[in-house]
Amino acid sequence: MPETVRSLSDILTTFADGQPDASITAQDMRDLIVSSLGQTGWADYQDGQYSNTSPQAFATDTNTTVEIDGAVSQTQELPFGIATFWDNVTNTIQTPQAGSGLMISFETIIRRATGTGEWAVDCFIDIGIAGPVELYPRTISHNKITGDKKITWTTGAYALDTWDANGGKIIMRPSVDALAYKSRVIVHQTHRGRGTY
Repeated sequence: MPETVRSLSDILTTFADGQPDASITAQDMRDLIVSSLGQTGWADYQDGQYSNTSPQAFATDTNTTVEIDGAVSQTQELPFGIATFWDNVTNTIQTPQAGSGLMISFETIIRRATGTGEWAVDCFIDIGIAGPVELYPRTISHNKITGDKKITWTTGAYALDTWDANGGKIIMRPSVDALAYKSRVIVHQTHRGRGTY
């Protein structure tokens, strides 16, 4: 019998080989091992549609969803049973199950569209709550920067039912008109949720 990823409740209450309760076989142990090993993992999604000469536009003080088409992706380290962490149609971080713990890293190359002087960009995650509710916000300041600058924002997060249902959009809101390209998101699953929310 091949090793099978099984839920915790299944491993603890239903045995694959038909043996009586509280009688754990070698097969149960192998299933437990592969199920445990597959709880964590990561994937990297990079955008290929925007470039230095054709960047994504971000208007002053306007919440704009970062678009990442996933043209270049590293997905071989996804946890067992997880197809993806990113939906490139809706541009949302997908959670494998409510209650999951995540580590999210976002980076992009950004510049002012025009002018010089100090400016800043707010980054946060929007899970579709009216407002929107700005989850895990970070403000990145630029002191009289002109030209391209790579920015990186990393946050720990957890996703409950609303995020699980709607996905999480990465939002940027610059204080001036700005242009960005080479955006990417790296999602690590640090805990697999139990979906009890």
